[in-house]
Amino acid sequence: MKTFLDFLQKQNFPKAKSLGGFFVGEKVLQVAQKDRFVYVAGDFVSASKLKKGLGDCGKRVQIISCGRENEDEKDVNLNVFANAISLFLKGELDGLIFLPSSVETKFDLKFLKEKFSLFAGQNIPIEKLSKKLSSFGFERVDFVNSEGQFAVRGEIVDIFIPGSDYPFRVEFFDDEIEKIISFDFATMNTQKLEDKIEISPLYLKFGNDSAFDLCEEVFVDEPSKIENECKILAKSREKLSWNRNDLFLNFADLDLKKYTIFSNTTRCDFENKTIGAKSYITDFMSLKNDVVMYTKSGVNVFLFAGSFYQILKEFLITNHISFREFDGQLQ
Repeated sequence: MKTFLDFLQKQNFPKAKSLGGFFVGEKVLQVAQKDRFVYVAGDFVSASKLKKGLGDCGKRVQIISCGRENEDEKDVNLNVFANAISLFLKGELDGLIFLPSSVETKFDLKFLKEKFSLFAGQNIPIEKLSKKLSSFGFERVDFVNSEGQFAVRGEIVDIFIPGSDYPFRVEFFDDEIEKIISFDFATMNTQKLEDKIEISPLYLKFGNDSAFDLCEEVFVDEPSKIENECKILAKSREKLSWNRNDLFLNFADLDLKKYTIFSNTTRCDFENKTIGAKSYITDFMSLKNDVVMYTKSGVNVFLFAGSFYQILKEFLITNHISFREFDGQLQ
């Protein structure tokens, strides 16, 4: 798949910022050419389809579906939101997909960029480490058994970093870290010795930043639908005692000309004129007809088989349709 994406990037495609007639497959290929991206979808179904397609292209993507629902700055329900952004900032995710509820939630990006490392030989008082963990939103408990917790017992500090398979045990001698190990909190068995661990903020601090500030490549899918959904969410908050407009982005105020727009309801700078939204999974005869039609017209046809590769291969052979695995070159 990487070979094909590299091939696409070398083609002289229109550089339009508003694209019409694009369906899931075309959107996936358009987005997958970017190293890092933010995508705003109108609903969870379309977001899930896009995530699957991007995953098939080798992209590491996470959907952020939750949004702020109260005025508790350290609302634990938003920890997954903060963690996804931290992973994106560290380069462990290639893309983030936002829904209307999450894209309108504002946060402090500078705070989320803060991080600190712990490693053997480092000098840091346990009390200072405890205060730093608390300021990042970690909960102090007697024994860790969930992500986002830490415990202090004598010269041992246990930390369960979100996204980690196991919590970490930091062993001190006075103010110096002697070693760091990961361990299974259920059995207390040691997993392995760690050279270094990195800790990022756990909660979504109030701020004036949004998904649109995370990177240069931002895609907005059907903006009119997203705007309507955001208006519905804003209307539902009017009856709440905690409603604070400063915590939310007004989607209608955005200058969307700065971003790449997918829209099948408005006139766009570039209109895709291909066969459109078709599913060949249960209709291989339509596939045969379309392949024959395009090849006879001298059009290059690319088929993305995924898990259906063997079935598709046998179908093409049975129907005497010549094909080859793409090697980056047109012949």
